[in-house]
Amino acid sequence: MQPPVFEPITPIKVSERWFPKGRKFGLYECGGRVAPNVTSILGWKFPFDKSKWKRSEPDIDHDAVTKESAKRGTAVHLAMEKWLQSQDHAPV
Repeated sequence: MQPPVFEPITPIKVSERWFPKGRKFGLYECGGRVAPNVTSILGWKFPFDKSKWKRSEPDIDHDAVTKESAKRGTAVHLAMEKWLQSQDHAPV
């Protein structure tokens, strides 16, 4: 199953708490329901500074942790998409 196409848009008539004027976020549509792209919201609300992370934890393999986190995030996204579409979402 392919993930939904991500197209950044500026939504109309939605809460400015999550969609401040001038910011663009992706929305997903499934069965007539619209949901915001959570990654966009989290990146805006909680910006990540990799250089600060490297300074605070210099003894770890940052690239390996980043790759593992990306794999885990992709798996979680896929499971959530399947769950929202009432499909089997058991890990493989």
